[in-house]
Amino acid sequence: MRFFEVNGKRTLLERMFSLWTMKYLFFWKFPQHLYPAFILIAHSFYLTQRQLLKVSEQKQKAELKALKNQLNPHFIFNTLNNLYALTLQKSERAPIVIEKLSDILDYVLYRCNEKYVYLESEVALLKSYITLEEIRYGKRIQVTLETNIESNPKIAPLLLLNLVENACKHSTSEEIGLAKVSIAIDANESQVYCTINNTIPSLIKPSQSGGIGLQNLQRQLDLIYPNQHQLLIEQDSASFQVTLKIEVK
Repeated sequence: MRFFEVNGKRTLLERMFSLWTMKYLFFWKFPQHLYPAFILIAHSFYLTQRQLLKVSEQKQKAELKALKNQLNPHFIFNTLNNLYALTLQKSERAPIVIEKLSDILDYVLYRCNEKYVYLESEVALLKSYITLEEIRYGKRIQVTLETNIESNPKIAPLLLLNLVENACKHSTSEEIGLAKVSIAIDANESQVYCTINNTIPSLIKPSQSGGIGLQNLQRQLDLIYPNQHQLLIEQDSASFQVTLKIEVK
């Protein structure tokens, strides 16, 4: 007869010993076999999250590129048509159009591929664009540009051009008189502040003075400057004003 067995039955001491042995095997031995599985699961989760992040970044880049491409082709097309007409007239302004359009295309295609560019470069782009619009519309448009740039911060490219392009487009559409566009840009090392005001032609309904340009701009701002920008739109029967504030680092 075994020490822990009395009349064929296990004693209380033997049952306690067996219970302790089971607990030992469960709490100490069993987890050791699960550690590799835990490591594999954690590693798989990490790889999945990293891949999702990479896909999200690629999607944002593709969306930003698509938004940029939607905003500029009609301007280039109109400028080329204007250049063709000036060439037929043998106008002295044709070389100016070629020079300014060349500057714009060089900037858009090659010099603003980075995520951020210097503000002074964007202002130079605006000046070239304004020159082309003044040549195109002649006495039908008046554009003023005022700048107060204390430093030269970097911002996302083409945002300001999109605003100016939108203002020129909607102020001259169906305008039989003088279209006016005023641009004011203030900047320091931490903030860029831009206000653009344009007249609204009397034949245009207030709800028609916006357009896809501002929708695309808002989407770009949401992607590039989340919680770091303010876009304010104010409108009455005679004018349309957009104020953009960007917090820069």
